[in-house]
Amino acid sequence: MQANVQGDVKIQATIDETGRVTKMKVVSGPALLQHAAMDALRQWRYAPSILDEKPVAVDMVVTIRFHR
Repeated sequence: MQANVQGDVKIQATIDETGRVTKMKVVSGPALLQHAAMDALRQWRYAPSILDEKPVAVDMVVTIRFHR
C-alpha cells in the first residue's frame, strides 16, 4: 500500500486432500505484491475436492487482487 502498487497476482497452487495449500508458484503479477500474495494464500483453507466420494488433491490457479 505504501508503494501505491496495485494489481492481480496469479498463483498456481496445489490443494491437498485436507484442503491445505501445499505447493505454490507465481504465474504473473507485480513483483512487489508476489510475496504478500503467497503469504496470504499459505493461510487459506479450502473444502477438500471430492472424486468418487474420496478427497483428492487438485491444482488450480488462484488470483489475489490488490486494489484500492
